[in-house]
Amino acid sequence: MFDLIDTLQSRGTLLAVASSSRAKWIEMVLRRFGLREKFHTVVSTTTDNLAGKPDPAVYREAMKKLEVIPQETIIIEDSQHGFNAAKASGARVIAVPHLHTKHGDFSSADLLVDTLADERVIKFL
Repeated sequence: MFDLIDTLQSRGTLLAVASSSRAKWIEMVLRRFGLREKFHTVVSTTTDNLAGKPDPAVYREAMKKLEVIPQETIIIEDSQHGFNAAKASGARVIAVPHLHTKHGDFSSADLLVDTLADERVIKFL
């Protein structure tokens, strides 16, 4: 994941975190791993008083802050609610389900992978 973030940043890609977690917690985690400076904005359904996933509000707000449109946006998701929200936002979606979410229906993903290290991810992006 860190390599992917570095690659995207070197390309000038705008990055955001759109989460149901509190912004304070997201900021803490990003700083702990030295990633805060790599993300242009953080949007939280809880902190920003937005409807929670599967409502696409958090993604629409992130796009608004980044000044991009859905057709220019690719969202990476690992959960069913997040995936449904991402698809409803109009963006393209890479699904990366994990052990606890792999039972979900990600069949409409624009790209479905087991890991972000999959070489198809960077090609898709």
